[in-house]
Amino acid sequence: MTMRKICSLLLLLLIGSGAVSAKIITGKCGENLTWELNTRSGELVIRGEGDMRGYHHRPWADYGKKITSARFDDGVTRITYNCFAECPNLKNIEFPKSLESIGRDALDNTAWYKNQPDGVVYVGDILYKYKGEMPANTSIVVKEGTRRIEMGAFSGCSELVGVKVPTSVAQIENNAFYGCVALSNVEIPLSVTYIGYAAFMDTEWYKNQPDGPVYVGSVFYKYKGEMPEGTSVVIKEGTTCVTGYAFYDCKGLVDVQIPNSVASIDEAAFGGCMSLTKVELPQSLTTISMRSFERCSNLENVTMPNSVTSIQHSAFSGCSNLKTIEIPEAVTIIESGAFEKSGLTSLEIPNSVTQLGDGVVKDCAQLRCVKLPNTITSLDEQMFAGCVALESLEIPQSVTKINPRAFAGCVSLKEVKIPATVTAIGDFAFEGCVSLPAIKVPQSVKELGRGVFLNCAALTEVVLPDSLEVIPEAMFAGCVALPGINIPKTVTAIEDGAFVGCAGLRYVEIPPFVKSIGRMAFYACTGMEDIKLTPEVPPTIFDNTFSHIAIGQTGLVVNVGFIDIYSEAKGWENFSSFSEKAEDGTGATRMVKMTFKVPAVVD
Repeated sequence: MTMRKICSLLLLLLIGSGAVSAKIITGKCGENLTWELNTRSGELVIRGEGDMRGYHHRPWADYGKKITSARFDDGVTRITYNCFAECPNLKNIEFPKSLESIGRDALDNTAWYKNQPDGVVYVGDILYKYKGEMPANTSIVVKEGTRRIEMGAFSGCSELVGVKVPTSVAQIENNAFYGCVALSNVEIPLSVTYIGYAAFMDTEWYKNQPDGPVYVGSVFYKYKGEMPEGTSVVIKEGTTCVTGYAFYDCKGLVDVQIPNSVASIDEAAFGGCMSLTKVELPQSLTTISMRSFERCSNLENVTMPNSVTSIQHSAFSGCSNLKTIEIPEAVTIIESGAFEKSGLTSLEIPNSVTQLGDGVVKDCAQLRCVKLPNTITSLDEQMFAGCVALESLEIPQSVTKINPRAFAGCVSLKEVKIPATVTAIGDFAFEGCVSLPAIKVPQSVKELGRGVFLNCAALTEVVLPDSLEVIPEAMFAGCVALPGINIPKTVTAIEDGAFVGCAGLRYVEIPPFVKSIGRMAFYACTGMEDIKLTPEVPPTIFDNTFSHIAIGQTGLVVNVGFIDIYSEAKGWENFSSFSEKAEDGTGATRMVKMTFKVPAVVD
């Protein structure tokens, strides 16, 4: 038997015995969803319930060409956009019965889609897309039982002249018929309760509509044309949806009456309505969509119903005359920038809210009083950044993390109580809080970011946790009023620029376990009088670690018996001499002022 045959038989034996096994790769693809890929069989399984997370880079993208089949657990409700963009060999897809929506182009690059015949492609009760080149003068009758027409399903089908939608359809998504320039005959039943933004833009049908309110079935689709100044609009009873951008930049709108039949007001529906002064939202509304009232600069009064459970990002951003707003007890989520740059002077967030997004009240220049719920676990990034009138805040005991720049630029902030539940404070959290005189960082804090107190010009008193191991980069940079600080004995490193520009810093003790002091750590500490060194091994320093401190003024003190060690250590030899700390009979400490051998101006 030849060696080649022997090797082949051995390989077959190994495969049969399981020695060559499949590689199983797993990960998360949604809040309650996981994925599992068997690289040998090529099967991808999505398990769990709920929507897939939106991705620009799919988590299985690196293995896309290995995927030949996909299966979803019942319970998966959404397949995200471009989901299988890197899966050209995906032939078999088992869709779940629970599927409610499919993101744009989710399936286009798969073998499954390529094997579908030209024409309308359905996935269960969802009309996904029109595939292939459409013949001239085409009219489409959407099949009975269809529940949803997906985003961009017929977008750019220039030969489409008519469409008839059955009563089973409830939703027509964004851009569904966008750019169907010949589409003139549209039959939409009252069963359609939602139509997305630009669904019929650039169609002959829309061009033929008269200026003013345009309805599609039970949906207020768009205010067409230029709106006259001082316009009031009464949306007709029975309307179920106000489409995204329906009144966008209608600067003449002063009043709108919305019936309780309206269950959704979509993205930026009233964005830029600069003359709108008040709005009463319908009792059936559950979500205030993203940018709904963005830049409504004269909006003063918003009546929010108890049915609302979420306020999406930038919903009231730029509403500079909105001084107060009552948030219902049913609200659980307020997303990023919801009230950014608004005129709010006070805000009480109910305990029903468990999630606050980044910059919820960022740049609210008149905000003075805030009551936070005791249900949130973090202050998200830039939450209060630029709230220049905010003077004090009590952080709830439920909070465990203060994220980056949470209070950056709060120039009037004089008092903030950090609870003992907080374990981490992010980068530049209190940057530029120039009125903050004192801060106590609780013992619970294990992680401090860069520049946490950068340019806190009034800061004179700081208490740090005993367990701190690092003084991070630029942590106290620009704290010109800070006279001294007790660095915890657990600290092992003082990073770059930690105290740069602390002109009022007169005394500092370097703890015994410090191994390194970074570049420009004490740069321009021009008021420095005493530096006490307790490490037995001289910490690593750089030429500019102590640059621009007062020549002939600063005292440098080491423990008894360590003068020779320090005077010979790299960097420390720049000092002309050292004074030993010695105890006399009374326990008093003797310190002698030191000068530098060379001018301490090396950068």
